[in-house]
Amino acid sequence: MGSNNSSSSSSVESDIAAESTSEWFDVYQITNDSPEFTMAIKENPIDKDYNTEFFQKATTTAEIATAQCKYLNLWKAELENSIKSFSENLSDVDKDRFALVQNEWEKSMNENLDFEHTILTDDSYSVELGSAFNFLALSEKREMYRQRTIRIKYLHYLLETASSNSKSVSELESLRFLYK
Repeated sequence: MGSNNSSSSSSVESDIAAESTSEWFDVYQITNDSPEFTMAIKENPIDKDYNTEFFQKATTTAEIATAQCKYLNLWKAELENSIKSFSENLSDVDKDRFALVQNEWEKSMNENLDFEHTILTDDSYSVELGSAFNFLALSEKREMYRQRTIRIKYLHYLLETASSNSKSVSELESLRFLYK
């Protein structure tokens, strides 16, 4: 029965990762004819290690919060790398626009999370989330960085695979991850 539970647990983790990935790899709801992008995202090393650490190793609230923080920082680094790589494909005007848009995204995301944190931790609202709130807030922020990274990687992938750019799969920067 123990091995069956382990198999079931692994299946649940796999389903969670697949569901999470399938929501974000094709951000423009285009019928995806890009199995290489889908596989790169589904098999990315950050999510693989996160799923192992989060679902199998972290057991206390402190360990879970530490894992969330670690993977938040990995997704931040991956986002910065994706921004740099994507920007190299843009005109100077679009590069400037993208930098502005990206700064606004980060500012808006942080303001939104700060507002929610204030509401959820202000004693006058009587919301009691306990210690789980610490890692749930980190988890939400990690997922926002993850989604933004995938969105930029997908846009970059679309640029790299446009008919005028005929690159081989091994040459596509959008499919590469810093973290290995």
